[in-house]
Amino acid sequence: MVGLRPMRAWEGGRGVFTALAALGIVIAMTGSAVAEAPIPPHRAEYLLSLDGLPFGVMTMELTIDAEGGYRYRAHTVPHAAVALMSQALELGDGVTQTEESIGRLEGGRFHPREYHFRRQGAESGRGLDLSFDWGRGRAAMVSEGKPWSMEVPAEAQDKLSVLLALRQDLGEALIQHPDVGEGSRDYPVADGGRLKTYSFRILGRESLPGPEGERDTIALERSKDGRDRDYRLWLDPSLDQLPVRVERDEAGRLYVMELTRVTGPTSQ
Repeated sequence: MVGLRPMRAWEGGRGVFTALAALGIVIAMTGSAVAEAPIPPHRAEYLLSLDGLPFGVMTMELTIDAEGGYRYRAHTVPHAAVALMSQALELGDGVTQTEESIGRLEGGRFHPREYHFRRQGAESGRGLDLSFDWGRGRAAMVSEGKPWSMEVPAEAQDKLSVLLALRQDLGEALIQHPDVGEGSRDYPVADGGRLKTYSFRILGRESLPGPEGERDTIALERSKDGRDRDYRLWLDPSLDQLPVRVERDEAGRLYVMELTRVTGPTSQ
């Protein structure tokens, strides 16, 4: 998941959830691919804060075309107050960040083919491009002019598509076991020039304040390669397991990503 940090501290290749993402508004809702998608197209907006102070706004959008191609995009801009302060201090317009996973629905699953990361603003721009060659079982990346290539298993994900995989798997599990219970899910993810294992451990159901009263959610925590937890997430089953809150505690500081608005089929 991406690092929930003020944009000045973000580093290339680290998205806001990379780790979170779930979203989009449908452009054309025709064709069986859209109707049969395990997660419908939608658009979600989040407020990013540090120790209670807002620093950014993120929009996550999932679109699916009639042929089964999907595009999952997370775009982050400075919060209005931060942007105004930057302009007043002649620091430029602040930093924007975009992550994008592009692929196809195959066998009822989201299958990534490309991942792109761009960071632009007051600091020097950074970028990363990742492509999957499923015929050869390899992934290739170019970051700041440095290429690398590695073998990947058939179920490998990128840093955004892993969220779609988690949401889909959790939704299928809820059909069989509505009480959720405990357990964990592991996903191989092409991340930072090598294959890493993202582990999501289910903590159980928790209630969070929502726009119309209490919101029933499923709490999880994420870790990478067996290390300590780095993120905690709350997903809403009534919104196709959309993340409604994400937290990262780093060096005693609390970074929070909180849902403020969602549109599209998921919102109904």
